[in-house]
Amino acid sequence: ERFVADPLGEQGARLYRTGDRARWTADGVIEYLGRLDQQVKLRGFRVEPEEIEARLLAQDGVAQAVVLVRETAAGGQLIGYYTVTETNETEETQTTRLKTALAAELPEYMVPAQLMRLDAMPLSPSGKLDRRALPEPQWQVREHVEPVTALEQQIAGIWREVLGLAQIGLRDDFFALGGHSLLATQIISRTRQACDVELPLRALFENSELGAFAEQVRLIQVSGKTNQQLPIEKVDRSQSVPLSYSQQRMWFLWQMEPDSPAYNVGGMARLRGVLDVGRFEAALQALIMRHETLRTTFPSIDGVARQQVHPETGLRLDCKDFSALDADRREQRVQQLADSEAHTPFDLETGPLLRACLVKTAELEHYLVLTLHHIVTEGWAMDIFARELSALYEAFVDDRESPLAPLPVQYLDYSVWQRQWLESGERQRQLDYWTAQLGREHPLLELPADRPRPPVQSHQGELFRFDLSDDLAARVRAFNAQNGLTLFMTMTAALAVLLYRYSGQNDLRIGAPVANRIRPESEGLIGAFLNTQVLRCQLDGQMSVGELFEQVRHTVIEGQSHQDLPFDHLVEALQPPRSAAYNPLFQVMCNVQRWEFQQSRTLAGMTVEYLANDARATKFDLNLEVTDLDHRLGCCLTYSTDLFDEPRIARMAGHWRNLLEALLADPQQLLSELPLLGATEQQNLLDSLGVEPGEHRLDQCIHHLFSEQALVRQDAPALTFAGQTLSYAELDSRANRLAWMLRERGVGPQVRVGLALERSLEMVIGLLAILKAGGAYVPLDPEYPLDRLHYMIEDSG
Repeated sequence: ERFVADPLGEQGARLYRTGDRARWTADGVIEYLGRLDQQVKLRGFRVEPEEIEARLLAQDGVAQAVVLVRETAAGGQLIGYYTVTETNETEETQTTRLKTALAAELPEYMVPAQLMRLDAMPLSPSGKLDRRALPEPQWQVREHVEPVTALEQQIAGIWREVLGLAQIGLRDDFFALGGHSLLATQIISRTRQACDVELPLRALFENSELGAFAEQVRLIQVSGKTNQQLPIEKVDRSQSVPLSYSQQRMWFLWQMEPDSPAYNVGGMARLRGVLDVGRFEAALQALIMRHETLRTTFPSIDGVARQQVHPETGLRLDCKDFSALDADRREQRVQQLADSEAHTPFDLETGPLLRACLVKTAELEHYLVLTLHHIVTEGWAMDIFARELSALYEAFVDDRESPLAPLPVQYLDYSVWQRQWLESGERQRQLDYWTAQLGREHPLLELPADRPRPPVQSHQGELFRFDLSDDLAARVRAFNAQNGLTLFMTMTAALAVLLYRYSGQNDLRIGAPVANRIRPESEGLIGAFLNTQVLRCQLDGQMSVGELFEQVRHTVIEGQSHQDLPFDHLVEALQPPRSAAYNPLFQVMCNVQRWEFQQSRTLAGMTVEYLANDARATKFDLNLEVTDLDHRLGCCLTYSTDLFDEPRIARMAGHWRNLLEALLADPQQLLSELPLLGATEQQNLLDSLGVEPGEHRLDQCIHHLFSEQALVRQDAPALTFAGQTLSYAELDSRANRLAWMLRERGVGPQVRVGLALERSLEMVIGLLAILKAGGAYVPLDPEYPLDRLHYMIEDSG
């Protein structure tokens, strides 16, 4: 291993591998970087502990220094140990000074998570450093400081209720406690109402400790800025009630495509244990009677859609029995039923807009298949549905009355309030923000695809599911808590970098769903509150990771503070180019969610397991959905099959994961330096080219190298496009035939040949043929104007 072949020397020549590591810079300087045998790998980066030790030893007062990696619940952490010369500094003061100095000189991933001052380094009997005897780090826990004033206690009560915690102190941080955008919205809306203040969402993000947040609320109270939102009040049920803006948008889309399942919301749960079917159906009926939305249809009256609440549920639980079938056939029939339900359209005018099917597969096993139209539900509402259905069933099994408190208002009341709120001037205020934020240009995102974009979207999609490892999920959560970020911000930042690297476009638009439940009265209602936002990300290769996160954080916070403007109003105001081929303003969406109904749980002696059952339909080119599932993060890429095949999406998912890991490692990195390919993919790429690492065939032309590969890899796939694949032998043969025809027409050295073809198999065949004939190809875009093409041809000589 020490003596290796010299790739630049004569045959048989050898080089000695010293173990020293250096780099050859662009200006010809060889820079020594240290020893390979002392490296450790941390968060995807190779770290030189010796370099960190050297920086520590260079600081005033440090006599000895050792740095090593300790494993913790959040993954590997660098720990530094040092002894001191004579000093008057306390340990806390000196440690803080040393960490500050290291942070100024080293990238973030090389700064130790903790420094420990020792009286002396532990030694082995032979007098060498005994690394195993170094003490374990003691992780500090924030001191609990009890809220004192009436305001602090009031706000602490809101935090406890929303976050589900028994105790919260003044020094506790919202993000460290697991806070995210949905919970932030709840805290802000409840604080507005309880303290009668006009409180922006950014007040919580910028003052994430309870004490600082309470002080911000106090200052707003002193300034006299009171809550401007009027409460939601009950409206006269005898009057004709318009749709909410979210309902209105989905109603218009349904009118255009009544047979599309794109707005079906499906869910399936496996129930194991003794199920009382009669009481379960009674609980379902009680839930539908509790929420008017589940009994609402949307007839057109004089050409205008209206909400019509029906006095009866109009729904019966559809019970089926597959228990007599063998196990494999049972599972197949259940999945077929679920797929059929997810893809069966609803009639919004006649309803009902909820279907429920209960399938018995064994004496102690049932499947509940639920399907609703998006006009009456969304993720938050499904959480309420599952929670309240469970509470009702448990009560009915015990012969108790409903334990649920009456709802003060219904969704129909909200839809009237929403129009009044926006028409009071709020619509224009938010529209001014979004028009300034998004600008006049609305570029179409062009990702590498397997097929050209069709003139009309079919909305046909597929799902690619994958999980982030427990280790990576833990690192993401730790990173977010440390940097005041939400999971959505981190996922969006990684997605933005992926789109930037894939498309080469630096002005990106990413769609994002927002809860839009800005009033406390809306928190317990089933209905379609969800709105869609457009987040603008402007990236540059010279931008650092830290700058990217700061931009995304600011964009998300401001977007959350302007979440009420209906998406259709924004489209109408901005007037982007409209096409049936793609979604206006954005083509890729990012969604992060955490719902109780997706977590496994118990119910009246049964275990309940949520099973995804989404319709394979999509409104966008790509939709990244990340689900927070306790210790792991479940991911799903829903993609348009008009454009993409699964192998490309699988690679895209891997590249997104690689970028995410790199983003967490060092905020000082430049975006252009982030690794897109994993180590395995890099090696496979080199292997597929038939080139060993470090071997360069500079004496051969590319078409000669390809012909060599065609001899040894004849049947291997060489080129894939739009569902068609050519092997190496087929591609080489077709290029050879065309090359002979070109030679017959005079193509050879010093002859330029124009190549004016769309992206296709033929384009690559033509390129290879020109090279094989000895000519040079001149790429010509057939979309260019004729005058431009004539100029390019003349200019090429």
